[in-house]
Amino acid sequence: EIIKWLSGMVEIQKNPYFDRAMFKRNLSETYQNWDDRTVSRFINKMLDYGCFKKLGHNKYQLNESVIDELVKAK
Repeated sequence: EIIKWLSGMVEIQKNPYFDRAMFKRNLSETYQNWDDRTVSRFINKMLDYGCFKKLGHNKYQLNESVIDELVKAK
């Protein structure tokens, strides 16, 4: 569910990178209650899985090829 959601994040896909605040703004209603710690943990997991790339402090980028592979595998 979250992987499909990641592939459809319009604001994040339009920008060359995103930060935690932009990521949190784009969370679906189901996850809007996440606190900053939960958002950071999720971002770290996505970095571990290869779904995000870290560009610098609080700057991330979607790794679209990995996300596309995961969406196709479902």
